[in-house]
Amino acid sequence: AARLGAQLAARFRDMKMPTPERTEAWAREVWNETVRLTARAVLDTAFGAEHPHSKLIDAVCSGEGMLGLARLSIAPVVPVVAVGGPVKVYYGEVARRLGCEMLFPEFHSVANAVGAATGVVAQQAVVRIDGDGSGLFTMHSPHGKRQFGDVAEALAAAHALARQVAHDAVCAMGASHPEVRLSVTKKLLPNARSDTGLLEAVVLAEAVGRPDGVSARASKPESSSL
Repeated sequence: AARLGAQLAARFRDMKMPTPERTEAWAREVWNETVRLTARAVLDTAFGAEHPHSKLIDAVCSGEGMLGLARLSIAPVVPVVAVGGPVKVYYGEVARRLGCEMLFPEFHSVANAVGAATGVVAQQAVVRIDGDGSGLFTMHSPHGKRQFGDVAEALAAAHALARQVAHDAVCAMGASHPEVRLSVTKKLLPNARSDTGLLEAVVLAEAVGRPDGVSARASKPESSSL
């Protein structure tokens, strides 16, 4: 499956049927870029700041280790702990390029799954309103379309629906008391001074909650026997 996916991606990039050699070369490029970006992320974390335009860092992370006639070496002073399913594919090379100690804990391949299971869940919902300048406003949502003749009513309905959709999606994932945040971006017709000249409004609802089982475990004190 991975090879077929690589062939398809190489075909889209080259706009022709890929040979096995071109497919392998494309996969190698993806691997190399993943390693480079991972090394940069490690160094940015070590620095405590990003340095997006540093030729020195680029030379190290790309694996060249040279800039002009100078040999370069930048390494974190603490070990790097790698967790996640694919880390053995990339992080060995990251360690070589940075010259750092790389640790792969026992069960490293499922550590992120544990974090996902015990962490928060989040969902987004988007509801859009289109105005045509005639005083008619159409609301587009996961539930379909609905038309309004009053912009205030349309915006209120969009806010309520976006909030409800995001809330219900997180509840379906096991969180019964999610927090929902709303934001809205608007585009008005030229020279419009109020929402009556609304051309487009996008209401974004973001719901975040902790699964009930996790919340219960976090709040329940551990029992002990004497």
